Amino acid sequence: MSARTSLRLAVRPLSRAPAIGSSARPSPSLARSTVPKLGQRSFTASSSSAAPGSGPGSNAKWKTFAGSAATGFVIAFSIDMYKGYKEANQSTVQCDGAPAVEAIETYGYPWAPVDAIEKDDPKNPMRIRMANWVKSLQDHIVNTMEDIEARSSPNSFSPSPEPPKFLRDTWIRPEGGEGSSCVLSGGRVFEKAGINVSVVHGMLPPRAQKAMLPDHPSLPEPTGTVPFFATGLSIVIHPRNPHVPTVHLNYRYFEIDDPETGKPKAWWFGGGSDLTPSYLVEEDVVHFHKVLKEACDKHDERYWPDFKKACDKYFFLPHRGESRGVGGLFFDDLTTSSPINQPPVSTMPHKTQEDIFEFVKSASSAFLPAYVPIVYKNKERKWTEEERRWQQIRRGRYVEFNLVYDRGTKFGLNTPGARIESILMSLPETARWEYMCPIGAAGSNTPEEELVQVLRNPKEWV
Repeated sequence: MSARTSLRLAVRPLSRAPAIGSSARPSPSLARSTVPKLGQRSFTASSSSAAPGSGPGSNAKWKTFAGSAATGFVIAFSIDMYKGYKEANQSTVQCDGAPAVEAIETYGYPWAPVDAIEKDDPKNPMRIRMANWVKSLQDHIVNTMEDIEARSSPNSFSPSPEPPKFLRDTWIRPEGGEGSSCVLSGGRVFEKAGINVSVVHGMLPPRAQKAMLPDHPSLPEPTGTVPFFATGLSIVIHPRNPHVPTVHLNYRYFEIDDPETGKPKAWWFGGGSDLTPSYLVEEDVVHFHKVLKEACDKHDERYWPDFKKACDKYFFLPHRGESRGVGGLFFDDLTTSSPINQPPVSTMPHKTQEDIFEFVKSASSAFLPAYVPIVYKNKERKWTEEERRWQQIRRGRYVEFNLVYDRGTKFGLNTPGARIESILMSLPETARWEYMCPIGAAGSNTPEEELVQVLRNPKEWV
């Protein structure tokens, strides 16, 4: 049976809208409107690079090959990950792009989110399916951020008439794995934006397994060095305007395999998305939380209260006594045995890996509808040097959290052969620390103090 790999992505050019400042511009709004279904464009392995196959009954040994920059990474990784899976003889690995039917209109700009809904065979290994998913979502988000830059006028920070583009950088990890880093610097809207996919595999020693046990109770007790696999999408966007919040997203899949059979003996999903404003706009925070909550409620109404609370707990700086931002969604070690996935009634079916994967796809697809309207609503607001100074101080807190507490950063820095440039992509280009800074001090009755009070006392937004 010959193998055929197909990747299908929805492609839709965003329609142009009246320029900002025109008389036709509506007031800032988070209203929704309906748009027609979008078309699809198909890409197949046969149209770029053909992969060697195998005849019936034989074991295929495929090598990773170089294809086009956009689709070659996913296809090559998918083929490489088939090795060792004797039962994974499906001939098709396919991702379909399916459009959302809602557009969000803000500042006169209609924007239609596009969900990269995966349609491959559930019998394919989850490592292949998740890697395909995060790569497809990476492309959608990069294209959307570039479109925002293109719709914005040149300014003193980016005076060129050509809109800024992401640097797309693919890389190989010699110890096992690869990835794609997309980074934009010096943009009209975004001072720095990083959208990374990583796919790593190798051997995990007992010491590393023990270090993971406190955060991952589903992990079996170490008995020796075991193969591991991890893939994920990580995003951090630092806008230039102090009135546009920084945003973070991470969705990941991790598995530990049996060294004898090569099959997973432990696996879990993790991820979430959170918002870090320098200035509090309650309407924006409510919108961000509402979109994420709706994505959770589609799958289990217990998810949002639990994962929102986990987000407030995780993104907390104990040495500052405050949260990094206004929260959002966070979960880790999510598997079929997780307490939250146990049926509330004994007659209800248990959640499967497929159920959890569907939730991960819904939650990660909610990122653009949650964040893009906030960007369009605030990106043209004027700011002062004092507001910029406060933004830099808040970014200092962001740096403190990422370097001192963040699990992903610590795991990456302790992984042999890790790509340090990609791991530290989350850090802003500029930040500030001031000794005994008076901005936002208690009793000042300023917008800065209003934010600090919320960071010290997390609240329910929806």
